[in-house]
Amino acid sequence: PWRQDVLFDAIVTDPPYGIREPAAKVGSNKDEVEAIPQEYQGTHIPSKVDYGLGDIFIDLLSFSNLHLRLGARLAFWIPINREYYSIEMLPAHPCFELVANCEQVLSSHTSRRCLVFQKVRDGQDFQDEEKCRQRVRDMAAKFRENFFKAQEIPC
Repeated sequence: PWRQDVLFDAIVTDPPYGIREPAAKVGSNKDEVEAIPQEYQGTHIPSKVDYGLGDIFIDLLSFSNLHLRLGARLAFWIPINREYYSIEMLPAHPCFELVANCEQVLSSHTSRRCLVFQKVRDGQDFQDEEKCRQRVRDMAAKFRENFFKAQEIPC
């Protein structure tokens, strides 16, 4: 677990997109998880659960809200289907302002965008978090669907 008093000046990352293989995180789908007995802790391999693109980006913004100083920046890449792109589909958070949005074209139908957010206020509740997660999940699903559709080139 992270100490709550750790503050960074910047976070720069390129999270997994889960396109070719699904993104996962350590966790369990069980409602209640039992502690691992001491004798098994050295050899225990934790289970993993799916970690969707929408969840990755919203969790990144939530983590950054807790661990970035006011005025600090968060930069990350996000995959985009060029045909369906709109700025409204990007992740957002009430404590951050989008200050840069640069496109790197990967093909005629896909690109990725480097998004740079600046923290402009402290500790506001993220009341629209679930709506934002769903918006980014939808964008990711559309990207994944069109990514594989474009790979099907007839002979």
